[in-house]
Amino acid sequence: MSFTPNPATDEITLELKTDNIEGYKTGDVWSLEIYNQQQVLVRQITDITDTKQVINTSGLKAGVYLVRVIIGNNMYSGKFIIER
Repeated sequence: MSFTPNPATDEITLELKTDNIEGYKTGDVWSLEIYNQQQVLVRQITDITDTKQVINTSGLKAGVYLVRVIIGNNMYSGKFIIER
């Protein structure tokens, strides 16, 4: 997965790199969870079917965030930074 822009201010786009996800088919449903530095869940988005997801970050504080993407029984993780 990739995040642009990173660092972000008001929004960030997550793009899944599906070519290396075993068994992924176009249109598969997935979800994402965003955790702050204290490992507290701050945002959850479900029922995503596109490989790109724009995330509004305007309500989040500056810092590093961990993202977990769940596709079926598989979980992938990444990080992004918010600057204010």
